[in-house]
Amino acid sequence: MFKKVLSIIIWMIALFIETLSLSLVRADIPHKFWIIISGFAISLLLAVAASKFWISSFKYDKTKVSNEEKRKRFILENLYIYVSIACFIPLGFYFILSKSIDKRIKNSVWLEMVMLIIWISYIVMTVK
Repeated sequence: MFKKVLSIIIWMIALFIETLSLSLVRADIPHKFWIIISGFAISLLLAVAASKFWISSFKYDKTKVSNEEKRKRFILENLYIYVSIACFIPLGFYFILSKSIDKRIKNSVWLEMVMLIIWISYIVMTVK
């Protein structure tokens, strides 16, 4: 249980760092590009660490478990990926399609969506 809670906390910190990095897109600061890239790298490393903690909390002997139980455990092992896709991508599309939001914010939401999709696909590829 501790590993699951730790994984969720690390995942939330990674999302916060990624969102904070994207908020710098509109800021006028020196070396903005490298700060944003560093923020994405840190959030990606935290997300991979969170995925490793999450999966290690589900270790079991696969030879003694039925196929149905293996399927259920696989879904639980990858639950945070499904939750991210289910929550953040539709929310991003809402902001993109909303007529009450100005053009600059929509452009940063597009960037957020692209980075989130790249981030999630990288995590899906690294999860075993």
